[in-house]
Amino acid sequence: MHRALLALGVAAALAACAGTVAPAPPSAAPSINVETMIEGKRVSVGARGARALQEFGFATRRFGSDSTWAYRGQSRTSARLRYAQSSSDSTRVLIELWLPCGAGYGCGRRDAMRLIARLQQPEASPERDIQ
Repeated sequence: MHRALLALGVAAALAACAGTVAPAPPSAAPSINVETMIEGKRVSVGARGARALQEFGFATRRFGSDSTWAYRGQSRTSARLRYAQSSSDSTRVLIELWLPCGAGYGCGRRDAMRLIARLQQPEASPERDIQ
């Protein structure tokens, strides 16, 4: 039952991302690189990462089982999350952000910390309607 719910959640997340296209991240070095460990398998952490980016106003594009890229036009910010299974119960996530630095921008540190906090939150499981 748990696997079926997880598969359904992953399928829904991927379907939500399928129609949205973000431009590829710039070829220049990112403004910020942050690495963190997140509990969970790579595919579920990847789906959670795509949802988190969308919650923060990014248009996302999943381009493989090992990464997600995204773009937020209003702040001209590009993001890429890279996933690597580090053990049977956790995933290493590298967050890369490209954004303008200067007045009004923290060069991505606050965005990176918000993404990490969101990735560390457990997913809410779908509630069944019991009558």
